[in-house]
Amino acid sequence: MSTSAKLIIKDCEQIVQVCSNGEQFKRGRDQDDLAIMRRKDEIGCSLVIGFDGLILDIGYDNEIELKYSQVSEVIDGKGCSIIPGFVFHSNCKYNS
Repeated sequence: MSTSAKLIIKDCEQIVQVCSNGEQFKRGRDQDDLAIMRRKDEIGCSLVIGFDGLILDIGYDNEIELKYSQVSEVIDGKGCSIIPGFVFHSNCKYNS
C-alpha cells in the first residue's frame, strides 16, 4: 500500500522519541525514558510529516520507502539526529 506525505527526512543517524509506545505525552518519572532509533546495518532512520504538519510515521528508510511513494519534499538527514517535538525556546518571542 502506498501513501502520500508532505515531507520525509531520510537517512538520519538517529531519531530520539519521547513517546514510542503510542502515548500522546508523558508525565513525571516516565519522562526519564527516551527511545532512540539508531541507524542499523547502514540503513538510516526516516521521519514522515503529513499534510497537516503532524508526524505520520517513524521508521527505517527501507520500510518508509515502501509505505510512502508520493512525497512533496524529501530532505537528506545524513549525519543528523532528529528530536521531534522539542522547541528551542531561544527563538520564541514573548509579549511583555
